[in-house]
Amino acid sequence: YLYMNAYNLRRKQLDSYFDKVKFSKLIIKNDEGWIRTIRKCLNMTLAQLGSRVGLADSNVRRIEVGETTGSITLKTFEKFAEALDCDLRVLLIPKRTMDEFISEKAIEKASKAIEANNQSMCLENQGLSDESMDNQIQHLAKKLIESNSKDIWND
Repeated sequence: YLYMNAYNLRRKQLDSYFDKVKFSKLIIKNDEGWIRTIRKCLNMTLAQLGSRVGLADSNVRRIEVGETTGSITLKTFEKFAEALDCDLRVLLIPKRTMDEFISEKAIEKASKAIEANNQSMCLENQGLSDESMDNQIQHLAKKLIESNSKDIWND
C-alpha cells in the first residue's frame, strides 16, 4: 500500500513538473539548429568549430544540417555542446498527464478483455447490454489502475 502511494505521488509530481515546463516560454526547436546558431553568435567559423571537435569543416556543416533533420546522434550533440561551452539537456515532455495516459491504456485493456468475454456470452445468448458492458469496462479499468498493474502495457 505504501509503495502504491509513493508510485502515485511520484506520478503527480512529474505531471506537475511537466505541466510547468510544457507551458513555459522555452524555445525547444530552432529552424537553423542550435549548433549553427550558437557557432554564429560566437562568430566562430566552421573550420574553427571543426578544430575543436576534431572534424573537417565540411563534416561540421553536415552535422549542423543533421541537427535540423533529426539525424544527429546524442553523443555527437554532446561533443558539439562541450566544444561550444554549452550544457545539453534532453527532456521528454508527455503530451498529457500520466494519469490520463494510464487511464486510457487501462480502459483499452479492460475493453478488450470484457468484449472478448462478451462475445463468448453472446454465442450462448447471455451477452451484456451496452450499459452493463460499459460498467464492467470501467470497473475492470479502475482495478487495473488501483493495482498499478504493468499488464496494461502488454499489447
